[in-house]
Amino acid sequence: MQSKTVLIAVLMSVVAMGVGGVAFTDAEVDRDVNVETAGDSAAVIGLTPGATDAASLDDGALVIDTSTASADGLNVDGTFNYGDQDNPDTENTFTLTNNDDSANTITVEYLADNAAGDNVEFYFYDETDQSEIAAVNAGDTEFSNELNSGESVDVVMVVNTDALAEDDDLSGTLQISAN
Repeated sequence: MQSKTVLIAVLMSVVAMGVGGVAFTDAEVDRDVNVETAGDSAAVIGLTPGATDAASLDDGALVIDTSTASADGLNVDGTFNYGDQDNPDTENTFTLTNNDDSANTITVEYLADNAAGDNVEFYFYDETDQSEIAAVNAGDTEFSNELNSGESVDVVMVVNTDALAEDDDLSGTLQISAN
């Protein structure tokens, strides 16, 4: 009887080693992936132009452009408001909305093409009480705030051309991320 038990134990060990030592060299599993794009106003990070002529949608993407058909640029030694800092809910450059199903931390930076770009500033306002949350320019500042699903902030752009020369370029990139 003891020899049967030993024989069964040995056989089970051999089977276990055989099963445990078996490995596959290739595997393939397919999963469906659904990725769609949308214009800025309906995308996960919603960007909707405000009441100023400086912001518009071009092929669904928000574009901020201060040039006009009849002018070459902004006057030097001036301040240009694209929106109203006292009424940003109705007069803003654009509105940023978290269209995701969950809360996200939204971070915004202005990356100027050159030093003159420090004169472009974006002011962020809470959508409920219109209080100023942050001001962002190219001088090492950024807006970073958690927005719940469906929550928005209104943004007013101010360009200060004091102490600038003709043909200075204040252009840059507004970099917006969510995580």
